[in-house]
Amino acid sequence: MNFSELMIQYFSQFLNLLGSFLKLIGTVSLTLFVIYFLFPEKFERIIIMINKVLAYLSEKHERKYISRQIEYSIERKRRELDRSGVSNILPYGIKIEWTNVDDPDFSLKENMLIVKMKNHRNQSKNLAIATKIYVNNALIPKARRYVEPILMKSIDFIISKHILSWDTAAITHFLKLEEVNIRKNPELKMTIEHLDKIDGVGYITRILLREYDKLSALFPREPEKKFLRKQQN
Repeated sequence: MNFSELMIQYFSQFLNLLGSFLKLIGTVSLTLFVIYFLFPEKFERIIIMINKVLAYLSEKHERKYISRQIEYSIERKRRELDRSGVSNILPYGIKIEWTNVDDPDFSLKENMLIVKMKNHRNQSKNLAIATKIYVNNALIPKARRYVEPILMKSIDFIISKHILSWDTAAITHFLKLEEVNIRKNPELKMTIEHLDKIDGVGYITRILLREYDKLSALFPREPEKKFLRKQQN
């Protein structure tokens, strides 16, 4: 076999390998495309698992994995509320942006609440902080200013625990975040305990929040103090 025939053989083998590779890529892409449209939550889990593998390669990929895991955890609970018939009480999606600042912050962009926070190297703690910021600013966002403040803070507390219910370590971190505030405010503590009781039968999500969300129609008018006092009573 002369040199030109050998080169043609190698080139033919290369083309066959390339074709097989492109066929595999096409099959995988089509499969992911179908999963994305038919099973979006499973698609998100696949992406998270890919990020988890890549997390071992660099700190950048590790941060990406941590942020996606937090976003997925909160989004999953948000969708559960939507499917239970309580839609629009958490109208914003969530996105995590890592910063080097100790005090977390947030911004709102195109119905996406962007939580800007420090990576604490503890996934449960990160989840607790992100959930607290998200719920305190995304729960019935237009109506919350018309709800009595202590009552609204108590509802935020209950909903945050709902979102964190699958992670006991995250709930522990969340309770630590709220501990001082609750200890300093006996009225807040009493209201939370009262709401905890009625939440056992689903009144907060199925009835209370649905009714309060109707107050969004008042936005952006300033709330009347006598109206807020009436709610508290």
